[in-house]
Amino acid sequence: MPLPVLALLAEDIGGEYEDSPAVRAMLLPLLGHPSALVREGALLGLGAQNGRHMDEGARAAIGRVAAADASPSVRTTAVDVLS
Repeated sequence: MPLPVLALLAEDIGGEYEDSPAVRAMLLPLLGHPSALVREGALLGLGAQNGRHMDEGARAAIGRVAAADASPSVRTTAVDVLS
């Protein structure tokens, strides 16, 4: 799957699905994806619907991304999702 498609799919999953545990199961692993574009899409998906998919574990994972991701844009997105 081309990376832009995967990134958009990750973002859309958070906006379209109501089942938060399933959304987290799909998107949290993508926070470690080699592509910054995919990681950013996963962050946006987790933060969709006013953060309804974020539990304590997801917030902790996003916090780690905000503190240490190699990409400045991904770090910024993670901070925005947490606020």
